[in-house]
Amino acid sequence: MKHKKSLITEEKILEFCKIQKRKCAEISIFLNMNQNTVRAQYLYKMRKACKLERLKGSYYKTIA
Repeated sequence: MKHKKSLITEEKILEFCKIQKRKCAEISIFLNMNQNTVRAQYLYKMRKACKLERLKGSYYKTIA
């Protein structure tokens, strides 16, 4: 089971990417986290779980 902090961070990412597409760098600045950590710990896993989609140009968008 995921830790509460991970779930909260995922929710923040989903909310941040819901309005418009965002780059990994923008997400990492928003979360105040290292870009590689965000990509490895959250973005890849969320894409695999079909919560996020990756668009052309390395942008991420919440799947509605």
